[in-house]
Amino acid sequence: MRYTLPYHYSTSVGSTDDWRQKPFDTPNALLKLFPPTYIVLFTHDIMYDIGILFHEKLRRQGVHTGLYIAPGFHGFYGSDRWSRFGVEAVLWTAQNIRKHT
Repeated sequence: MRYTLPYHYSTSVGSTDDWRQKPFDTPNALLKLFPPTYIVLFTHDIMYDIGILFHEKLRRQGVHTGLYIAPGFHGFYGSDRWSRFGVEAVLWTAQNIRKHT
């Protein structure tokens, strides 16, 4: 039996079985169409493991992807008050996006 949690913030998307609720379940045919994708994870991020797997899944589909891992937890992204690593993650993301503009 498969258990899922209801997503109170995304009811407009539909069922929690809908792949748009879970990027890792995106069909491969759509993944191949992804633009260059940059993923930022923190070592204590609740999304750490699935983020690593999603990065690898994108690479297997031929998507140019980058992965930035920093110490910290979910929510540090861009937070200079709590972590310099959050700021570094934002700078890394911006540098990579500039390569494609």
